[in-house]
Amino acid sequence: MTPEQIQAIAEGLPPSAIGKDYEEVVTWLANQLIALQLQVNALAAENIGMDKFVNKSLQAAWQGGSLDGADIQEMALKNGLLRKEPYCAELHENMTDDPGNFEEGDDFFIRIDTPATESIKLQWMAEGVGASINRLIKKFECTGHIGVPVMALESLAAQLRQPEGKSF
Repeated sequence: MTPEQIQAIAEGLPPSAIGKDYEEVVTWLANQLIALQLQVNALAAENIGMDKFVNKSLQAAWQGGSLDGADIQEMALKNGLLRKEPYCAELHENMTDDPGNFEEGDDFFIRIDTPATESIKLQWMAEGVGASINRLIKKFECTGHIGVPVMALESLAAQLRQPEGKSF
């Protein structure tokens, strides 16, 4: 179901069909469903190249072949997992463990970002921090010394949920 279809259903239900008291709840749920569907679509798009890359790697192995670094780089490039730029020390020297291996203009491969995957990973990390906060509170609330650690963890969870700052 597309986000447009979900929205049309939510907007198309007359208040008498769901009750006026529940109209806001249904609209909110529809909006949550739309947001989740958009996340799923973004994840699926990011994973298409990875799936192709893995399938081609497995096919090579199953057919008795072997892949060297150049083969892997080329396959990752073709499947949208890497991008290639001419090496520029000013731009790229901090992106490699051995900048001495590169000369200006050499091919330099950079892994493509996966913002949808990263966003969901950070959300799950924040959920884990939240669970840790709850555990700390339950375990140590009787000691009276729980405020500072809980505040630190709450701050970490907030940073994970809003990764623009990425200062953790």
